[in-house]
Amino acid sequence: MKALPDAAIASLEQIRFVIGEVTHYENRHQLDLYAGSGIGKHVRHILDHYLAVRQGLDQAFVDYNQRHRDSEMETVPDAALHVIGQLHDWLQGLNDLEHGLRIRSEVSCRAEYHTECDSNLGRELLYLINHTIHHAAYIKRMVEESDLRLPEEIGLAPCTATYRRALATDLHDN
Repeated sequence: MKALPDAAIASLEQIRFVIGEVTHYENRHQLDLYAGSGIGKHVRHILDHYLAVRQGLDQAFVDYNQRHRDSEMETVPDAALHVIGQLHDWLQGLNDLEHGLRIRSEVSCRAEYHTECDSNLGRELLYLINHTIHHAAYIKRMVEESDLRLPEEIGLAPCTATYRRALATDLHDN
């Protein structure tokens, strides 16, 4: 079942594409599109989640509270691209999506409160895909406020793409 790892790779490719577009944007000197606007923070946040799963896989314990705040992934596009490349290679090698995992995450802003639950690698890949697409949509909005246009599929949920294809088919058939 390579569909989930392939979809996770595709979602990370959206982030890789955006980083490339932002770092080559001709008016980038007007705005620090990568680090200053928060795009870098979104990228780092996305990568933190993938790294937590990758790092926790051997021990069957994923701690989503592990973060790399203020790291080069936030401020140096090449650092983020390097991590994306490593994650791409890791995702290509995944086979056992039923691999059981214990998940830990902090769930309250009012007080420190962590919860744990059981999951598996396939379920966590599904989460990572949706999480990445969600943040890609935010990133796209920030980028487009600076007049840099990105492809429509960046940050587009797969079910929305399916819905749009169905609408187009219905319009074509009528």
